[in-house]
Amino acid sequence: MSFKIIALALFTAALAHAWSPHPGNNNPRIGMWHGQLDGQPGVIVTFGTDSGEMAGSVVFNLAWRQGGRPHGIGSDALVLLHSQLDGITLKFRAIRKSDARQMHISLRLTTEGKAQLQCADCSDGNPVQEVVKVKW
Repeated sequence: MSFKIIALALFTAALAHAWSPHPGNNNPRIGMWHGQLDGQPGVIVTFGTDSGEMAGSVVFNLAWRQGGRPHGIGSDALVLLHSQLDGITLKFRAIRKSDARQMHISLRLTTEGKAQLQCADCSDGNPVQEVVKVKW
């Protein structure tokens, strides 16, 4: 019983360390993440620690469905603000330029090189987008 508790504590500590905002390439969030909508670019998220703190940006590609397929009609680039770690999920806010609306966004690592991006304040009721880390 105590071995299971110790193993669980070590596993939890390892996850917390991997997700904590610290400089270096060992952090699995650092880098560029891409998501697609029906084969079209849907979202690009970047994370870095150049200033010593976790920072980044998100670009939502706007699409219009015509004939069943999405067609790109523009994009909305946002700076990520106030990042905080909540378990294995990185939560942050962004301010939309067009109307100064604050958006609450989260990135939850699911497997190595994959994560779920969710926007609590976006249209269509909390959409979840799978994103894949770009490998260089």
